[in-house]
Amino acid sequence: MGHSQDSDQGSENKAYLPAPSDFPSVVEDTLSNLPRFPKLERLSVEFPFGDEAITNGFYHAEAPEEPAQIEEREQRAGWRALMRNTYAAISSNGPGVVKGLSLRNIVAKESMAWITPGWRGFLGGLERFELSLRGGENGAGWCMSTNEGYQDFVGALGRLFFNHLGGATHLTGCFTDEGPAGINEIRLTALPFHAGQMPRLQHISLSYVFICPPFLTLLNSHAETLRSVRLEKCFAIYGPDSSMS
Repeated sequence: MGHSQDSDQGSENKAYLPAPSDFPSVVEDTLSNLPRFPKLERLSVEFPFGDEAITNGFYHAEAPEEPAQIEEREQRAGWRALMRNTYAAISSNGPGVVKGLSLRNIVAKESMAWITPGWRGFLGGLERFELSLRGGENGAGWCMSTNEGYQDFVGALGRLFFNHLGGATHLTGCFTDEGPAGINEIRLTALPFHAGQMPRLQHISLSYVFICPPFLTLLNSHAETLRSVRLEKCFAIYGPDSSMS
């Protein structure tokens, strides 16, 4: 790929350090006290990236990370500290404060805030969960799915999110043209679905995935509760003649 893990780490080393102005106290206070808005039902989270960040975003997902690396990089990279602080503030509200959560265009990097009991409890109180991943390519034909870090992140979505959605009735998952998911093959990752997830699931919508055994297992295990299944731009087969449906 012409790009090493060292250069990926170097790009984060050059990132600006966390500063109080990145996450003002008024923002933290608002996100940590959502019960102030008794009619609030849905929360949508998306982090904007400038041109340089978008250009380098492909490499942010190149290498898998151990928990110690995640924690250390969230302390020295401002953009990662911002995400950690945001998720930590949201999860401090406890379960049931909002009915829906949408995480939009997220970078394939784990956050230490996602492995806390507070976050998992917050997920357990949701009725609707929407997740979309940031795609990308390096301009030389290497797509997001070729990055080991992206593959590792997709494989962790069950541990980070799906396993904790005990109250969810609606699931929306949007992967990307540059990083589809669904089969455990070279440069691709199986969908981390299993029969015990999301016991109340009624509606599921997926984009840019392969129809795979784990997905079928999830569907079959929810035959008594499912009301709608929506598949957009999904692969029905994998091979030279693969097509999107």
